[in-house]
Amino acid sequence: MARRGKFLFLLLAMRPIAAWAEDPPVEDATTMAAEAFERGKRAFEEDDYVGALSAFEEAQRLRPHDVVRFNIGLCQERLGHFALALASYRHAADSSQLDEATRADADERARRVAGRLGRLSVPEPRGARVAIDGAQRCVAPCTVDLDPGSHQVRVEGGGTTIDRPVRIERGQTALVGERAADPAPARASRERDPAPDRFRIGVVGWIGAGVAVLGGAGTLLFGLRATSLHRSYLEEPNRSRLDDGRAAVLLTNVSIVTALVGAATFVLDVFVLEPWTVSPDRAPP
Repeated sequence: MARRGKFLFLLLAMRPIAAWAEDPPVEDATTMAAEAFERGKRAFEEDDYVGALSAFEEAQRLRPHDVVRFNIGLCQERLGHFALALASYRHAADSSQLDEATRADADERARRVAGRLGRLSVPEPRGARVAIDGAQRCVAPCTVDLDPGSHQVRVEGGGTTIDRPVRIERGQTALVGERAADPAPARASRERDPAPDRFRIGVVGWIGAGVAVLGGAGTLLFGLRATSLHRSYLEEPNRSRLDDGRAAVLLTNVSIVTALVGAATFVLDVFVLEPWTVSPDRAPP
């Protein structure tokens, strides 16, 4: 079953905003925004991130709030639009409308998606306009964070026109312009790459591992004891050795069950309780 992301519920008591002449009345805008948010919530729960993003953006247009902006970032991240998600998370991390826990969560998510981006650097010609995928992004010299993949880059100015696709790789910087070269490793950044594909072991996992080790040790110890008593009983049968042997067999079986429970707890923690991402989606309040 696909892991469900969770998100923050819309706060209906949002600060009033000035309405443009063509906008609906404030009361209608609040109702429409709440309906759009509910549509986005249902779509997100059904893993329809395109539909959820559209609905959240509609809610944000009608009644802007950083809670909605945070949820827009969740959809953008799920769709692989990491550069847009980074901007949304950074905005939420600096928001005065969100509580401290949500801001901290947004900051951690910003760090995570930043590690998934590549960069495009255009050092020359100075003053040239740089358009990426048809949108004006900066003026050279400049560096832009981009999602990995192919992007159409147009550099125009200073008597130079460059219009070609550029492949952006995660963690690398592609150079375009008079100093263009093969993609080189990105410069060191304060944004850390938390290696989101690496699994983690939580407290429950470590406890399970310890129980499994103890159970395994008990199985070995009591198993050897039961074997020794069995041999002794065969050589010289008596009631005392029979009772001791049965007790050793019982303890061996208990140790086996303990080891299995510990191993199952460890596996459950690694593959279910501790997700294969750095930060799980926060549960709604």
